[in-house]
Amino acid sequence: MTVDKWFLILAITFGILLIIVTPPFQAPDEYNHYYRAIGISNGDLVPIKINKSQVVDVYDSFPGANTEISNQYVGSYISEDVIKVARGVSRDLPGNTDNKQSVQEIFKYLKYGEMSENKIFASYPNTSLYSPVPYTPSVLAVLIGRLLQTPHLITFYLARLFHLFAYISLVYFAIKTAPYLKNTLFLLALMPVSLFLGMSVSADTLVISLSFLTFALISKLYKSYSKKTFYVLVLVSFLLGMSKSGYFLLPAMSLILFVKYRKVKLFLPIIASVCGLFLWQGFIDELYVPLRYGVDMNKQLELIIQEPVNFIKVLANTIVGNRNYIVTQFVGNLGWLDVPLNMYVCYFYVLLLIISTVFDVSYPDNRLKIMSFLVAVVSFLIISVLMYLSWSPVGHHEILGLVGKNFIPLSIFGLAVFGSSIGAVYSKITNDLWKYFIVCILIYTLIKLIYRYYVTY
Repeated sequence: MTVDKWFLILAITFGILLIIVTPPFQAPDEYNHYYRAIGISNGDLVPIKINKSQVVDVYDSFPGANTEISNQYVGSYISEDVIKVARGVSRDLPGNTDNKQSVQEIFKYLKYGEMSENKIFASYPNTSLYSPVPYTPSVLAVLIGRLLQTPHLITFYLARLFHLFAYISLVYFAIKTAPYLKNTLFLLALMPVSLFLGMSVSADTLVISLSFLTFALISKLYKSYSKKTFYVLVLVSFLLGMSKSGYFLLPAMSLILFVKYRKVKLFLPIIASVCGLFLWQGFIDELYVPLRYGVDMNKQLELIIQEPVNFIKVLANTIVGNRNYIVTQFVGNLGWLDVPLNMYVCYFYVLLLIISTVFDVSYPDNRLKIMSFLVAVVSFLIISVLMYLSWSPVGHHEILGLVGKNFIPLSIFGLAVFGSSIGAVYSKITNDLWKYFIVCILIYTLIKLIYRYYVTY
């Protein structure tokens, strides 16, 4: 069986099981992602920024943030029943590992279909900065739920299902399209955190899958140019630029196409991504509100420009000092980052990713590997700078908020550098390895989630 079909079978099976096992709203920031989707469905493509004194009823909860330091809210007016369900079905679970999910509560709220016209202002300052593009699956689910008047929790599960469908479809297309490193894409896409984010109501669903698809399309065009594939790449690049600012440079890998074919139009993918980025930034220029004490983006940027070497030291200190945390979050830290898999399992998974790349029977040539790796390194720096600007106090000795999941979209670009010609010799051994290992680790992931949320010790 081909690797793309293996992906379909495993992603559908374990993706649906993850939807069932993971309690509602227990993925990172899933409350605010869902509220953002509802806001978009109500017509708030650009969220509302309003003074706190102008709001009577408000829901404002963002773990880890100091939302009280701003005198403004950013969000949308949504039905109070949605918030009642969201806050009632999984009470006090994030970060409280002793608390368990009540199955009875889930069934109770699955039947709760109150449709009150009363609205509350839901503040979601973090997800307000994302464009409607990565919320397309959940917005569609909300609109269908509204049309059919389904209970709010059923609509939420429908949104998860639509995100999973989008993730599987785009990644399947990426694996099928890629002429190189299919096994590595397979392993990355079924990595516990990747699949978990793929099934959650999150902007990361499309960011990860569009990034993988970008790599696959550029690789295919490098091997054999096709006008149809090229214009698909331009569209995907535009959507990626619109989705999350930290990844807008990934389509720059397409510059290698210009080096090979010498056609000016081959600059279009990176132009499309930059246009998508600046188009959305133009809409949200005034939406940002500070979320942490001591954070000042302008002063932090000035400090980085004045002392770039010191910033590199801060970055190195962050990576080295938090290496176990970052690796665990890259591979397998689920829920609200409170369901970590065993650290050694996570390190082994990283090793397996490298092995699968080294031993893949099809591998990119040196020019493509170098370009891909450079794009990954620059994107890594961009993400690090953005987190330092937005989440860390000025001059802090570490980059706060730099988590492993941030590096999943650019991981295939970085791993490509390990591609080698020895794959044909050992590919049969490694193919068997990843098939059995991925099934085992996904079963292990489900067990960890069940113990975390449902088993009382």
